[in-house]
Amino acid sequence: MPSFAAFPGFFFAFAAMVLLVIVSVSVPIWDSVYFLKATLNSETVTFGNWGYCVQGGSCTSAKYGYDLTSTLISDSTGKLSNALSKGLTYVFILHPIAAGLSFIAALLGLIGTFASSRASTILMVIASLLALLVTGVAWIINMIAFGIARNRVRNAGGQASYENGEWILLGAFASLILASFFAVCGSFGRFRSDRGAGIPARY
Repeated sequence: MPSFAAFPGFFFAFAAMVLLVIVSVSVPIWDSVYFLKATLNSETVTFGNWGYCVQGGSCTSAKYGYDLTSTLISDSTGKLSNALSKGLTYVFILHPIAAGLSFIAALLGLIGTFASSRASTILMVIASLLALLVTGVAWIINMIAFGIARNRVRNAGGQASYENGEWILLGAFASLILASFFAVCGSFGRFRSDRGAGIPARY
């Protein structure tokens, strides 16, 4: 018989995983999701996890750590290219890492639910907390990196704003807070494995 003590933690860990996967396949892989949109001299550029795209034009190839100064599409794009530090873009690898940790947490929650296993639910607590930590660090670095970019574009007379990728990442962070909370609560629930080990149910 399934134990639903682990189910809420599984649900929110799974939701976080989906959101983190969406962020991980942002521009230039999926041009509908990006962290920053900047316009300078009538040219608009969107920045994502693995590169950037010029609106109505081309995108960089997807790669780990991208240097905007190496590919100048036009003069205005050249100004935008100075807006982002290449060093910080390497840290964007945390997005897929967090997605992987969330997947592990969700998988453990699924096992905890359908195998009625307390051990799996306790392991889900650990995985959820690790995913929460990585996602929190990733979001802070995102805000710093794209905050610097936004300010430089605005100082150059352009317009720049945070976009859906930032808020999707924040949503994943919030979901992992709930996943961690419910996983901790669920670990004190009633499990079929307790009866086999002679452990009395908590409630």
